[in-house]
Amino acid sequence: ATVAVHHEQLMNAVARRITEIDFVSTCSSQDIGNIVWAFAKLGVRDAGPMAAVAQHLLQPGVLSSCGAQIVANVAWAFAELGFKSDFLMTCIATCALQPGFLLACTADSVARITWAFATLEIQHPQLMQAFSQRIVQKGFLSTFQASDLCDVAWSFAKLGIRDEMLMSSIADQAMTDECLAVFTAVDLSRITWALASLNISHDSLMTAIAKLIVVKEVLATFTPQDMATVLWAFTVNVQNKQLTTAAVV
Repeated sequence: ATVAVHHEQLMNAVARRITEIDFVSTCSSQDIGNIVWAFAKLGVRDAGPMAAVAQHLLQPGVLSSCGAQIVANVAWAFAELGFKSDFLMTCIATCALQPGFLLACTADSVARITWAFATLEIQHPQLMQAFSQRIVQKGFLSTFQASDLCDVAWSFAKLGIRDEMLMSSIADQAMTDECLAVFTAVDLSRITWALASLNISHDSLMTAIAKLIVVKEVLATFTPQDMATVLWAFTVNVQNKQLTTAAVV
């Protein structure tokens, strides 16, 4: 999976092995994380092995014994493959809210878990609030890759969570040279959509993005959907400014 080579016969054989009675119980938490990550990375949507993994993880004490990155990979894999288990995701949220878990999370872990809940459209306000508080802690946002920033912004917007402090902090970080240099068309459409859909204006970021699109010729890489999304977001940003100005006057 790391080199994105999909061998159908191999994956079918692995799936059969995973679904054998008691096999998953012999796997370490790292094994579990690697297995589901591989299936999701290769786009192998086989309900059998994923159900076996979910059943194992729901056994008392199993999920809580997994590290933050493994829990994040599990959440991401189920969401990436479109397998929605409310009970499993609730257990993942409970695990993530345990003392010490959030501090052990890397930026990637945070992005994966929030993206999973948003993709599966599962509301868990307590978990998202906890992640928000973790994200804005001093210095943590600087560890985020550009794509992770956009995923988190998109996730909160997708769930309809209007957290101005969080979104403003994300926007400020997105303006750094490190992020602007690597933003893709998808990244730009996601972060601008997130701000616009929550009616949060950030003129400095929008100006930086506009310049980036023009100067770096990023526009040539945009799909029609990316272009439409960004244009819509800029329109909403202008409308918000007009409403704010009118309210002040």
